[in-house]
Amino acid sequence: MSNLEYHQYSKTIMDNIADSSITFNESGICNYYYEYFEKEKNT
Repeated sequence: MSNLEYHQYSKTIMDNIADSSITFNESGICNYYYEYFEKEKNT
């Protein structure tokens, strides 16, 4: 396990333990949130 501080996105159950590639912005919103909505706009 890494020494990173634990984070969990408040709107989902996504966290940085189950997915080491997840990132969070300063508001605590994960990258998958933005990726989802970006893909939805383009479909």
